[in-house]
Amino acid sequence: MKPPSEELSEEIAKDLPHYLMNGLLGTNAFETEDILNIDNLEKLLRIHFVLTEDDGGVIPFVKELEKRIRHIKTTVASHKKEYRSEIRGRISWKDTISTRLTGNPKDKSIFVCVERERNYNIPENLVLKKLLQVIHDIVYTDLKVAADNQYDWFNEGKLQPILNEVFLKNVYLRRINLENVRITERMIERAKRSRHPLYREAAVLLERYRKLMNYDMDENEAKELLKNTFIKPKKDDVLFELYWVIRIMNEFKSIDSFKWKERKLIEPGLNEIAKGRYENGDNKYEYIVYHNSTGSLRFYEEITGMKKYLLNKDNYLGRELRAIEKLNELIDKNTYGLWGGRPDIVIEKRDENGNLKSVFLAEVKYTDKKEYAMEGLKELLEYVALLKKSNGEYLEGYDSLFKGVVSGALFTGQVEDFLIKEDVNLNKRISLVMFKKEEKNKI
Repeated sequence: MKPPSEELSEEIAKDLPHYLMNGLLGTNAFETEDILNIDNLEKLLRIHFVLTEDDGGVIPFVKELEKRIRHIKTTVASHKKEYRSEIRGRISWKDTISTRLTGNPKDKSIFVCVERERNYNIPENLVLKKLLQVIHDIVYTDLKVAADNQYDWFNEGKLQPILNEVFLKNVYLRRINLENVRITERMIERAKRSRHPLYREAAVLLERYRKLMNYDMDENEAKELLKNTFIKPKKDDVLFELYWVIRIMNEFKSIDSFKWKERKLIEPGLNEIAKGRYENGDNKYEYIVYHNSTGSLRFYEEITGMKKYLLNKDNYLGRELRAIEKLNELIDKNTYGLWGGRPDIVIEKRDENGNLKSVFLAEVKYTDKKEYAMEGLKELLEYVALLKKSNGEYLEGYDSLFKGVVSGALFTGQVEDFLIKEDVNLNKRISLVMFKKEEKNKI
């Protein structure tokens, strides 16, 4: 059977915080709303923070804001100020007489008044306004397209009209000045101890936001990230691929002296997930993991190099070549070749001089059907057999196919009556791995 998406999310959530904190997963691990144009992990997490609707989330907090903001806390301080020919506040006659005697005793226009000044810049208010500033910034930058196009899923939260009314127009909030103010952990802790629920909730949310920006989340937060409608992969097969990416990377933990390098963003065009280093005596190796990518290799068979073998040959491949030539003539392009593809996962091993030492290819099929799994195995074998270097040369010699430097695995759900025969010639270079909940799948 195929594992349901909820089960996959639970399994992924166990490890996702670690990979996020170490910057080992980029946004290409997720499929997001195309209209949002999420191009980095920080933006994805900011949107996730704002769109949480559970108790204690941003949306319910904002919805209750208008009625709760009326009871904002302030402090009152008294200070004395000298005035001439006017009175503001209560007159301090003792200070007035003293001031007149030290200056001009006959000047009856001098008054010293005691004024009471209301202070809005207390720690609790600063924490509250900082949180609202963060939410407002996310709504009007990261979610601007959704707001401008009036998408239903965004409008249901009613974030924009409430923020307009409260954050921009509320007289109390406007008196709280964040200029040149740094919100400290002590301020947040003080707000968390407040008797006012508004301040306690604001402090918890701001603290949560800061943790997310440091890629610091627990398993429950990771589950929320994966469940969120606008962040979770639209298709369960993509979630299944993400599951195996993490499982494969976890296998490297058993290798002594192996260490993943931190990577916060993928490299554009390469879909590079992570890099790792391994030392064995004087030898140093680098592992590079790609998702949904060809990496630095080629998985494409051009027709140009095959003409001398197939041209004018009246057989299947000769006729296939002629058909593709005619197709390119009709569209006036040289777009199509005899074969092309892109593995779900590629791991390249290189020495310290950049020389390629070995390659691991993975084909992931989110299926419990034997026919679909068989198709996946065929694709995997084609990838291994037809893999080329960047210069167009085949990576494996013909005689060393399936027993050389290229290995591969097919990952599936539980498929009945589907096994790969033991073949000593394969030297275990091709393997089949099926999903098993809460078990370490050895690659």
